[in-house]
Amino acid sequence: MPRKSLRRSAGSSEFIVDAEEATILPPQGRRRTTRSTTAKRTAALAPLPPPPSPREIHISLDHGTVYTKAAVRLVWGHGDTRDITLQELEPITWPNNDTSILTQVAVERSSPPSKLPSRLLWGDEVTEAIREGKISEEDVERHFKPPLFDSDVYPATKIRQLLEEFSTYKGRPRFHQVLIERGEDPDAKEIAHIYLYSDYTALAYTHILKVIAESHATLQWDPQEIETQPDWSPPGNPIIRVGLPLPVASTPDQINLIMASARAAGIPNPYPEAEPASALAYHLIMSPVQETTGKPFLIVDIGGGSVDLKVWTVVSVYPLRVREADGGATEWCGGSFVNKTAGEIVKNKILSDPLIAEVVSDSEEKDMLLMVNQFQREVERQFESIKRKFDGSQKAVFDLRGLPNVPEYGMIEDRFTLDPDDVKRAFDSSIAMITSMIDSVIARIASRARRGGTTGQVDEILLVGGGSQNPYLRSRLRQRYDTNFHGSMQYRIPVSHPSSAATGSTTVSRGALLLAADKDVVTERVVRRGYCVGRHEEVGKRRYPQQSHHMSEQDGQKRVYVSKFLIRPDQIIPANRPFRESVRGWRGLLMDSADEKGRWEITERLYFSDSVANDGLWLEKPGLDVHEMPEPLLFYITQKDSKDFIATVTKTPDGTEQWFEIDYEVGVTFDGHTMMFDIIVPRNGKFPEDGGYGPNPIRRQGHYDCAGAFQLFNST
Repeated sequence: MPRKSLRRSAGSSEFIVDAEEATILPPQGRRRTTRSTTAKRTAALAPLPPPPSPREIHISLDHGTVYTKAAVRLVWGHGDTRDITLQELEPITWPNNDTSILTQVAVERSSPPSKLPSRLLWGDEVTEAIREGKISEEDVERHFKPPLFDSDVYPATKIRQLLEEFSTYKGRPRFHQVLIERGEDPDAKEIAHIYLYSDYTALAYTHILKVIAESHATLQWDPQEIETQPDWSPPGNPIIRVGLPLPVASTPDQINLIMASARAAGIPNPYPEAEPASALAYHLIMSPVQETTGKPFLIVDIGGGSVDLKVWTVVSVYPLRVREADGGATEWCGGSFVNKTAGEIVKNKILSDPLIAEVVSDSEEKDMLLMVNQFQREVERQFESIKRKFDGSQKAVFDLRGLPNVPEYGMIEDRFTLDPDDVKRAFDSSIAMITSMIDSVIARIASRARRGGTTGQVDEILLVGGGSQNPYLRSRLRQRYDTNFHGSMQYRIPVSHPSSAATGSTTVSRGALLLAADKDVVTERVVRRGYCVGRHEEVGKRRYPQQSHHMSEQDGQKRVYVSKFLIRPDQIIPANRPFRESVRGWRGLLMDSADEKGRWEITERLYFSDSVANDGLWLEKPGLDVHEMPEPLLFYITQKDSKDFIATVTKTPDGTEQWFEIDYEVGVTFDGHTMMFDIIVPRNGKFPEDGGYGPNPIRRQGHYDCAGAFQLFNST
């Protein structure tokens, strides 16, 4: 190996190194060294290479009624996104240093108002502000998610107006700032629930990005820029997909509203998730058992707000493949419902004291009623932790400062005690609704199996979600389905509470990322919204009102404009490959109806329904739950297209008229969250007898986004 020579140059502290041999370098050697040093300095000043960037970022933001949870996965390189390990699924830590945070907001008003604008507090900021006396409990807005799924609060007409409004927003708006800009003093309770949901989502999403920036420093994301720049996007432009868990029974309009509010919050590529599917995926991947293949699992996800049911049949374990076996159900009878019931029980017991009741009934004594209502809210808060360990035998003791001392009504020294039977009553309504949903699902599975000539039953009930932690609820469900058997079917259904569900804060969010990684996990899905076209059919034996009759100018026949469904609500279709359905009909092209370019314009109106599935319904019947889609399919038949059509001659009082009677087919292909409608016309205007299209048919296509059309399942 060549030796290196090191010497000090004359009159200088500079060392000159000859990398080849230990000799004195000539002057030109020194000049070469100087140029080399300059080159090195120039290189040092050259632009640094860009920081590494993941190809995709998958986020699951579980914005629950009571708690918010999230998880993230960074996908690097160009490998298969389905190659995933549990270590890649990173739960998000919130400002409270936990993997869940309270879903709550409040407006902190500036003091004095002229100096600083009001600020929207969220999560633990709200709790801290209450503790410091900056705001009161009355300023706090919680449980603002459930009203979004209440059709009385947000009917379809209002949702469609909001969808128009949301389509105009860019970046990450803060809707409470709109009130400030109008010169109003905002209050969280005066802001519409959907605006609070969007603002809260924006704050949570911003925090998630900051956590990614801090936990993956090599990305060189600037947390300050993330916080202050509404249009911030990550260097390298990775694809960000954000899944949002929603109740199973969400209507397509409700799903579209949540997706629109998420986009208004600055979330790119949001898509709906089903919590039961995520929980099942996490459970089966954590505890894979080959014997589960072919078995239907009923997932009962008991959250803080809703209880969601879904039935999945396991197709295979390696790789994991499942199919939807039932559309599922949702009831808003989760943990917060139980807490509220406990609060009402305590309130009624306090008011059962004749003296208190007399004081409260006095219209001038409002302070006592306010105090009783405050006791009720405090009971609801404390019961959240009390119920977790309740097994049916313990009393519940509540700390209620200022409570009168009335032992005969359970009030002793600022404490109120509920006996075990009263605590059970707090659960009764919720359990009754849950068992009613389970019974209905079991009956539907059996009925569907009988129609198919098979034996259908649920093999196992899996309890997941935070509400499933309660021992009393689990024992009641096991007693009904696992011990005493269910109803007339007389078969045992094991009720399991997987250990993977013990950490309710991360099961769903991490399971959602597993499903997002492999889009083929769900092999079949249940269509939530049906789609149909209209057909003018001759009046036959079916009776239609006289006003529905239409006289066709081509042949003078009476016809009625009726429904013809392409896809029906609750229909099960493939999920991991394109699926197409079609209907055929005919059109009469009058010779004198072509435009100045010699073209015939064909307008195919499209319709949808979430409840109706029958063909032959008069589509213009008042009150019919079938609605026209905003954009019809529009295409043209040119003179060139029609050169092989066969003309039909009709005799009229004024002479004869020629027109083209052409056959055509309308089809819809479902591929992921996209629908592609197409129209196919045979080249000679008539379908051949073999059922095909003939050579070189005329084709026209159009796309629709159908993210809200399906029962919720996990797919990007």
